Amino acid sequence: MSNKLRVLSIDGGGIRGIIPASVLTEIEKVSGKPIHELFDLICGTSTGGILSLGSTLPDPNNPKVAKFSAAELLASYRLDGLIIFSRSIWWKIKTAGGWCGPKYPASGVEAVLQDRVGEAKLSDALTPIIISSYDTHASKSVFFKSESAKLKPATKDFLMTEVGRSTSAAPTYFPAENIQKIAIQNSNVDGGVFVNDPAMCGYAEALEITKDEKSPHHGKDIFVVSLGTGSLTTSIPYSQSKNRGKLGWISGGSIIDVMSDGVADAVDYQLELVLNRTVRKGNDGSRPDGIVSANAAEKNYYRFQLTLAQGHEEMDNVTTANMDYLYGAGSELVSHRKNDIAAVCQVIAES
Repeated sequence: MSNKLRVLSIDGGGIRGIIPASVLTEIEKVSGKPIHELFDLICGTSTGGILSLGSTLPDPNNPKVAKFSAAELLASYRLDGLIIFSRSIWWKIKTAGGWCGPKYPASGVEAVLQDRVGEAKLSDALTPIIISSYDTHASKSVFFKSESAKLKPATKDFLMTEVGRSTSAAPTYFPAENIQKIAIQNSNVDGGVFVNDPAMCGYAEALEITKDEKSPHHGKDIFVVSLGTGSLTTSIPYSQSKNRGKLGWISGGSIIDVMSDGVADAVDYQLELVLNRTVRKGNDGSRPDGIVSANAAEKNYYRFQLTLAQGHEEMDNVTTANMDYLYGAGSELVSHRKNDIAAVCQVIAES
């Protein structure tokens, strides 16, 4: 067993999930093992939540192995994206092009989830997973946890299709999800509204696990691998942002994108500081005297992220040209970070 508790975190980002799926594919290729065997805890938001579900979904014919490889999940974006981000002429008219209702109906994403996941439950996950959402009715964050589902199936276990819908119901893009089992009144939307990068949530959960004396991971170091879906390129200068109202933020630079990008940067900074720094004590041993960067052998946090080219930031751009760009960007990220991926695999492949 590894001497580290291995955490995988996957950001939200719609069709840009192609990028983290590319990294997952390379990790499986280099390690020779499936994702669910390489990590002890997997956290995901939105498209990252769906990748988390897909990576831990058991094969009905062999429940101890995953139904999908990372390569299969990566390839699925090409077709599934067209289904998820599609709308009829009637829907465009009904919602005034997304101004008077969600830009897309839920039918597309629900059809994809049903086809891929079927009747599997959260408790069926092959590896502990945490999927984020936000309940606008209760005004509180929601974390769907497979381990809680196993302990309290009557109140905490849900269909993976329901969890997938909840974590990916991005405001203005898709209708909110209502899960009757939770309560008559609940309204779940995309977890990206508060935690588009769930790596810090995974780290916090890992801290609790390593503190538990009954856990097989008690006392272990925490090792976090965080996968981004691309950071924003388009800037919004002061002249454009200073007087923007609601309409301006929706139509000319989504406030959701700005918030998500900012939160991800903050989480990256925090984990880099917490996991990849060694605090030196002063001469008297009583106080910190500075911070020293950890060397590669001591790193416990890796973030795989890239900057998107302008014009490729929309989470629902499923044109052939844009998807070709995203697949190419994912491949470029893998190539550029080849040594880091090898270093990660050396740690997470320990059995």
